[in-house]
Amino acid sequence: MFGQGNIKMAEIHTIVGIITMFMSVLGMVLSTRHYLFYRRARKNILSKRLRNVFITDAMIYGITLVFGLWALFDWGFSAAITFQIIRIPILLLNIVASYRLFILYKHMLKEK
Repeated sequence: MFGQGNIKMAEIHTIVGIITMFMSVLGMVLSTRHYLFYRRARKNILSKRLRNVFITDAMIYGITLVFGLWALFDWGFSAAITFQIIRIPILLLNIVASYRLFILYKHMLKEK
């Protein structure tokens, strides 16, 4: 029993999977649009750093979409471990891209 109603674990997996997939698709679309905008922008170092952050953001949303599918279809523990192994390098890329953007912007502010 879950709260007042009788919600089965399969129903919770379905709801969580659908919400996760919806949010992930939305995040992927927005991040990809930002990436494309900065790819077409002036070819300076700031636009390059922003592009890198947004493309890794889109990759994070993509792997989160896969986790949503995992929850929806209840693919099991071994699939979750595989997705986690894929997610770790993507998260590291995003951390590096965000840090490099921060350092560049901090340097730009000092020059003013």
